Amino acid sequence: MIDDIFVDDSLTIPRSEYEISFAKSGGPGGQNVNKLNTKVYLRWHISESKLDESLFQRIEKSCYSYLTEKGDLLVSSERFRTQEKNIQDCVEKLQKMLKSALVIPKERKKKKITRAEKEKRLQSKKQQSRKKKSRGKITEEH
Repeated sequence: MIDDIFVDDSLTIPRSEYEISFAKSGGPGGQNVNKLNTKVYLRWHISESKLDESLFQRIEKSCYSYLTEKGDLLVSSERFRTQEKNIQDCVEKLQKMLKSALVIPKERKKKKITRAEKEKRLQSKKQQSRKKKSRGKITEEH
């Protein structure tokens, strides 16, 4: 079995904060499908975890579809026919989700538009307007 889940230098999930459970897996697999519990659920009790508030909010925001009503983060896997591979798959899914949640998005800086850029844009718009007007109906004037 696995112990602590290492995500990166700033986040490691201790074994006491998550639990692993098993269920019967669906799909093909012959007689093993009816006998063995190969589907794996990894449940991380994120609400009881010792995370910074900002980190908790980022994880909650990016992984909201995996959160239960109690506030647990639930990941499941039934890709493989063995529990060990499905456990590893759950851990990898969790690591991937958390790594993407740990990335702090850069704040957008408003760019100052120069006078030359404004003029160029307005000239381009005027030229486009003249081009479109020239495509209109031609009326005879006497």
